[in-house]
Amino acid sequence: MRGIKENNANLMADMKEAMAESMSEFMACMEAMIRKLLNSDEDDNFLRKQGKNLGDYRPDIVLEVLKELFDSPLNDNNRVRAIYVKTDDGLLFQVEPLVRIPRTHERFYGIMLELLERKRVRVPETNEVLIQQLDGPLTQYLPSNSLIVVSDYPLSAAYSTALVHIAVANKWELH
Repeated sequence: MRGIKENNANLMADMKEAMAESMSEFMACMEAMIRKLLNSDEDDNFLRKQGKNLGDYRPDIVLEVLKELFDSPLNDNNRVRAIYVKTDDGLLFQVEPLVRIPRTHERFYGIMLELLERKRVRVPETNEVLIQQLDGPLTQYLPSNSLIVVSDYPLSAAYSTALVHIAVANKWELH
């Protein structure tokens, strides 16, 4: 009689393991199917239900700033060496100035998802890295004499970026 109970216990343990593995695989598939970059415009109801601050979910701001920088006279004159972006949750990534920034939010969000999943975005034909996730603090990647400017003045990010790159372009007489 004792052997039967042990076998049943082993059988139950094996079934639980198999169920857990199946459930884990199922959840991974579901996560992959619904994975998307959350943004406050499209996902406001979901974010509110989760008690999240809508202002923390604005990948559109990153897109607008990148477009502003890459369309600037600074980039046209090869004065942009690299662009670094640090997210609220500490993710640091570098965008090479060769990148052609997508014009639509959907395409940009797709590229950002690829970055989050693979830690880099490459040109398929050449395997050249265009965007990559970095480890460590931002200061590790900057020259030691770099000037870092931060402001909490209430301007849009793209407008602030435009003001800075226009001032620098004027200073360097890039037009």
